[in-house]
Amino acid sequence: MASRARGSETNRVKIGPKPVDIRKMEPATCPTCGADIVLTNARFCSECGTSIRDGTPEPTVYEPKRLSDGQWQIITWAAVGIAAAAVAVIIMVALQGTPGVDRAPSIASGAPTTVPTEASTEALKAIEIIDTPVMETVVIESPRLGPSTRYHRSGAVVVARLTMDECGRHDGMLVASGTIRNDSSLDQTFTYGLTVDIVRDRLGTRLARLPAVVERLGPGEIAAWNVETPSTKIVTIRCDVDQMTVEPLTFP
Repeated sequence: MASRARGSETNRVKIGPKPVDIRKMEPATCPTCGADIVLTNARFCSECGTSIRDGTPEPTVYEPKRLSDGQWQIITWAAVGIAAAAVAVIIMVALQGTPGVDRAPSIASGAPTTVPTEASTEALKAIEIIDTPVMETVVIESPRLGPSTRYHRSGAVVVARLTMDECGRHDGMLVASGTIRNDSSLDQTFTYGLTVDIVRDRLGTRLARLPAVVERLGPGEIAAWNVETPSTKIVTIRCDVDQMTVEPLTFP
C-alpha cells in the first residue's frame, strides 16, 4: 500500500501553463514594415507604430502649443511699435513733399527754423564769398573782439579785426586800449570810430562812455586806439566796445 501510494504520487502531473523558453522561439516580425519585434510582450512596432495584435497603426495625437501671457504681451507691443514707426515715416514723407513750406532759416530775423535746404546753403555761401563795397557810413553794434570778422550791414560787407589789449586803472586814470585792422579785400580806405564803455565790474554801473577815432586806415593796415578818463576811486572795471562806425574814404 505504501509503495502504491508513492507510485501514485510519482505519476501525478501538475496542471498549469507550460513555461516558455524565449531562446527557442522564432523571432516575430511586424506585419506592416517587417521589422523585428524584440520584446515578446510588445504591443506596438518600435519602427512604424503598428499594433502587433490587430495590425493597425496607433494613431498619433498632436497637441497644439499655446503661447503664454508674457509671449502674447511681447507680440502685442512689438506690433504697436512697428505701427508707430510706420506712421512717423509717413508723416515725414508727407511734410517733405508739401509745397510752399520754407525750411530755410530766416537770414533777416536771425531766428533758426529748421534744417536749411541745399539751395539756401548755396545762397549763404555765395553771400560769404562776394564782397560788396561800402558806399556809405555803416554802424556795427557790439563788434566782436579778437579774430577778423565779416559784417553784413546795409547791403555792404565790412571785414575788420578789433582787439582790446588793456583795460584798467593806472595813476588815477581809467584806461582802455587796443588795435584795429582793415581786412577789406576791395582796396578801400576807411575811418573807424569806436564808442567804449567803462563799466564797474561787479555792479555793472557805467562810469564813462568814451570815443576813439582811427583815421584813414588803408587795406591791410593796422593802427592803435586808446581812451582814458580820470578816476578818484580805486575800482575794478571792465571795458566794452559798444559801437563801431565805418566811413568809406575811397571806392573801388
